Amino acid sequence: MEKFARTLTELKAKAVLFWPPEIIEKECSVSILPLLLNTQGKFISVLNLADKSP
Repeated sequence: MEKFARTLTELKAKAVLFWPPEIIEKECSVSILPLLLNTQGKFISVLNLADKSP
């Protein structure tokens, strides 16, 4: 099988450079990632507390 390699210029000419709002909304409704990103600070603070006195 031949390797498929495009330059950055070719990719920019043919690729979608952003997610349309419809896809973002759909992914937010089925993905855990937005929740994880929104609670990341709390999670890290729990890890910091646990590290102080194991």
